[in-house]
Amino acid sequence: MNNEPISPALKRFILSCFTSVNQLEVFLLLVASPEKLWTAKSSAIALRMDDRWTEGTLKTLAARKLVRNVSGPEVQYHFKFENDPLSKMATELATVYRSHRLRVIDIIFSRRDDALKDFAEAFCLVKNQDGDLNG
Repeated sequence: MNNEPISPALKRFILSCFTSVNQLEVFLLLVASPEKLWTAKSSAIALRMDDRWTEGTLKTLAARKLVRNVSGPEVQYHFKFENDPLSKMATELATVYRSHRLRVIDIIFSRRDDALKDFAEAFCLVKNQDGDLNG
């Protein structure tokens, strides 16, 4: 029996869409209230973040097609994907994040660990008897 609270599909979604916990939290803020339009400033206030940072995050999420933007005097964003696979995945992510927050964060940081390992291995020149790389 698999005790993993996070499905393989959800894990792939997390790894492919989020490079930081802050990105995830901005995304989940919009998922929690799909009818509301959020600006960088309003999302920054809700999450107690710098609005310049949330502005960049919202642009990134929109570029990844995870949220939608509405042009106007001030760009606004919302999550409204009814009857869409993204909506189902977002709902599952929100549920899992509430109950297994540390496991989700660990998945996001595992990407950094893999990148750091790949970077370190780039400097290794020879494989040892076990097949491990040595510098």
